[in-house]
Amino acid sequence: MITRLHLAQAAILAAVVLLVGACQPPDSSKTSAAVTTTTVPSVPMAFDPCTDIPQSVLDSLQWTSKDSAKNASGDIEWRGCSWVKSTEYGAVVYMTNATVGAVRAQNFLYAQGFVVDGRRAISTIQDPDHQSQQCTVDVAVKGGSLEIFLTNPEASDTPGSTDSSCRIARDAAQQIVPLLPQGL
Repeated sequence: MITRLHLAQAAILAAVVLLVGACQPPDSSKTSAAVTTTTVPSVPMAFDPCTDIPQSVLDSLQWTSKDSAKNASGDIEWRGCSWVKSTEYGAVVYMTNATVGAVRAQNFLYAQGFVVDGRRAISTIQDPDHQSQQCTVDVAVKGGSLEIFLTNPEASDTPGSTDSSCRIARDAAQQIVPLLPQGL
């Protein structure tokens, strides 16, 4: 059923089309369309986890076997490196354009806010099927966050038992975050 609202919307659309057409030069054979673009912030590059984490910190964390890691999902990108601690767990340290606020807005399980070296941070469980084995910590930086994703297959299978994986990820953040440049 066509309502007055539909007729009004159609009239407005027709007026816009006529107005845009009237703004074209008389000899213009080209049509033009308004293009709206959205600029997605790029991943902050002032810190490269692959090269800016000193060997002394990696030794302290007992992280070995570095491998580069990139990921993207929609407008969110991650760039960094992964390491393993012997046969215990794997960790990926990324720089991402996802902010702490954006992570919080996702309402992930067991989200806990905290502060690392004066920066806002959040730890989350982003995979409900692996609550005890995985934890992600995001720490605020200008234009995104430093993200530490930890997967710990040896962690307790007890539902809701997130302490071990998140504790390890938060401990790693305590050692890595002070390395971030001022102003980032």
